[in-house]
Amino acid sequence: MNQTDDREKKFNRLWERYSLPVTLFCGNFISDPNEREDQVQEIFLKVFRQMESHNGLFAWSTWIYSIARNHCIDYIRTKERRKGILTVKSDAGDHMDPNAPDQPEERLIASEQQRLIERYLKQLQPVERQIAFLKFSEGLNSAAIGKILELPSGTVRWKINRIRNGLRQWLEENEK
Repeated sequence: MNQTDDREKKFNRLWERYSLPVTLFCGNFISDPNEREDQVQEIFLKVFRQMESHNGLFAWSTWIYSIARNHCIDYIRTKERRKGILTVKSDAGDHMDPNAPDQPEERLIASEQQRLIERYLKQLQPVERQIAFLKFSEGLNSAAIGKILELPSGTVRWKINRIRNGLRQWLEENEK
């Protein structure tokens, strides 16, 4: 097997693992699904071209999300210059949750709770939505999130705590 085959195999594994999470992450920046899909393709083209520059100091996820974040910011700036409009959206997922409950009553309760969580997330600032996604959907630690978002890890930990407490209070107030 040659080096090109190894590179393509590695890229295919990265695509399989990160294409959906990166698409959801980009939902924090790009609301139109078609535009988002196009930009995810561009992001993974950058990943493919720059794979050799990954030095191993950070996890692949940190490296890929950093590329995605920077690409989305550049995309928005370019779009803003052309149209003068900034569109930011929460990561309200359009995907099916494989862990969803099987009973109709459980599905209804879970669905209502998900809607409440999504409403809460929409109220957050864009950076807080990004932190919430990276922490709770991707399970990244504060240091990795800080690297991706270019924030001190202490600030990330503080924001995660604030998001959790805010969500807890929001659910208590709205589930009555």
